[in-house]
Amino acid sequence: MSGPQTLNPVTVSASRYIPSTEQRKLEIAYYPNEPGRKCCLTKSVVSVQLCYIIPHHDAKNPRTLLHFLIENQLVPPDMTHTSSINIIPLNAGLHYVFDQFLWTFYPTEDVLKTRIAFEEL
Repeated sequence: MSGPQTLNPVTVSASRYIPSTEQRKLEIAYYPNEPGRKCCLTKSVVSVQLCYIIPHHDAKNPRTLLHFLIENQLVPPDMTHTSSINIIPLNAGLHYVFDQFLWTFYPTEDVLKTRIAFEEL
């Protein structure tokens, strides 16, 4: 039995979905000077997974969030679910709660109202 194989840190658990050109963009964006995957929020190297910001499981639905964003010119017109700008490395726990819609990168209405009220002081 041989020892553990060395894997490209970006391709672990995601290579069959993410094209190699997009994997390279992820390496440059998140790991320019050091090997290994880090959570983009905590900088932890423990249990890091690649997370789709816009879910990939709706890729075949013609009226997805991604299509809406493209139609309204909010993302590049050639963006796909596997584009590097739709993928971030997250700790497995953060990834799980993100997929459960328990937090988001976009502020909620309450957060926006609080921030606006703070700025108006």
